[in-house]
Amino acid sequence: KYPNLRVVHKENGGVSAARNIALDMAQGEYIWFIDSDDFIERKVLPDIYALAQNQKPERIHLKMYHMKSDYLTPEEEELYKAKKLVPGTSLICSAIYRAECISKKNTRFHPELTANGDLVFSFELRKSIGGYSNEAWLDEPIVYFYRKNGGSITYKPSAKKINSWIHLFAIMRQHALTDGDEFAEYTLVRYMYRVLHGISQ
Repeated sequence: KYPNLRVVHKENGGVSAARNIALDMAQGEYIWFIDSDDFIERKVLPDIYALAQNQKPERIHLKMYHMKSDYLTPEEEELYKAKKLVPGTSLICSAIYRAECISKKNTRFHPELTANGDLVFSFELRKSIGGYSNEAWLDEPIVYFYRKNGGSITYKPSAKKINSWIHLFAIMRQHALTDGDEFAEYTLVRYMYRVLHGISQ
């Protein structure tokens, strides 16, 4: 029905595996990761496209909002209409990446990371291109709405998540040993605490 859309049917292998298939199939100049339970501002794509065409940035930063529930509360709705929502912490979904940066060294998500895979992807992408030389910021109040779903894998404690953190720890440990990268070392300490805390729970 929609020639600009492509649908892939595959066995559920986690978000990282799904994103990798999308990266293998992508044909556009820019890549945007939008999680299935989130949503974006209406009619924002033309503004993003214009910015991309004018500045040709390697990464476009977007303002995001962390919703307190599945839907905007009446108070949040009023703030949204008045363009007074305060942006929250940025994640991989609040940025758009030039495709050639990702394809330069075929940067991909680690399928074994069922949680926090975007952290490693962002780190390895920045490392693969030697840092961003041209970035842009979209002048819009809020573009990306991130649902804090308490029942999702992001927040639900499980042995699977702890195992994913251990994999993440091993990946970042290798980066720290090889390059002495400060962010990798910081991440080691952070996720060592998460693993131990998760096991204690």
